[in-house]
Amino acid sequence: SGNTATNRGGGMYNDSSSPTLTNVTFTGNLANNGGGMVNKDSSPKLTNVTFTGNEALFSGGGMFNKLFSRPVLANVIMWGDSAPIWSEIANSDSNPRISYSDIQGCGGSGGGWNSICGRDDGGNIDADPLYAFPAEGNLRLQLTSPAIDAGDNTAVPSGITSDLEGNPRFVDIPSNPDTGRGTPPIVDMGAYEAHKYLYAAPTAQGSGDCSTWANACTLQTALGTGASGQEIWVMEGLHIPGTTREDTFTLKSGVALYGGTETSLDQRYWQSNPTILSGDVDGNDSNTDGNNIAETPAEIIGDNAYHVLTSIGMDSTDVLDGFIITAGQANGINPE
Repeated sequence: SGNTATNRGGGMYNDSSSPTLTNVTFTGNLANNGGGMVNKDSSPKLTNVTFTGNEALFSGGGMFNKLFSRPVLANVIMWGDSAPIWSEIANSDSNPRISYSDIQGCGGSGGGWNSICGRDDGGNIDADPLYAFPAEGNLRLQLTSPAIDAGDNTAVPSGITSDLEGNPRFVDIPSNPDTGRGTPPIVDMGAYEAHKYLYAAPTAQGSGDCSTWANACTLQTALGTGASGQEIWVMEGLHIPGTTREDTFTLKSGVALYGGTETSLDQRYWQSNPTILSGDVDGNDSNTDGNNIAETPAEIIGDNAYHVLTSIGMDSTDVLDGFIITAGQANGINPE
């Protein structure tokens, strides 16, 4: 990410090479040709790779292939790269093999396929993958993405069971049709596998990848990675946004938050398992009854967070359910 090359291959330059790339992102790279990757007499194998935000000043914003290169692309997303000629893939005496991938401008498999992109091996689409928050570098998929459950299970190398972030690689999203190849659950396109639920705890558990209660992340981490359509289930206990007064839990549009330990929403007992969002960033509030809740302003000691929770641009469809919000202290020069 963020590499530059004076001539070719801002992100990666392959010369007479055929490496295997799995669970990789190419973002924000710049070159004259092949902003993301250049292949010269090379045939790399790319599986579950995401290209976006790469730029070429001449051709092949995502990839430039030359001198009889034959790269193999499966479960790949190439979307949002730029170049004056062929923003995603440019070929010179080369013919990539592309299957079950989302390539912008290539038309998708079948009669609409643009053969200039390479050989259509089936299952390809040409549709916005709906990255979660691309401007923030979050290339996870929104749950309405056409790239979900649309990859090829047989293309995933043996032994690969997780995505770039370490989350399980094969996950079914019931609301999405299985348009890919293989026995469900069908792998997604791109470097990240979509998940319906994220799990958050007062402190990270296990691997901290948000995938299960045993591997719960912090609420701040879950909010940072969440995508539209996901739900964050938050464990009972005390959750503090950080260590400074400016720290806050910032809600995300389309991401629902539910407090209280449970295995399903109808099993929640948030009254008896309180999930507390507290502004006590310096950890010194008066708490004589031990419930971690500031019942009166007098119990706030020192400098607490200005705002425990922040909501910007949300609407009535967004959900915050089952929380106690306490100990905020908006008393600065600009108390808003």
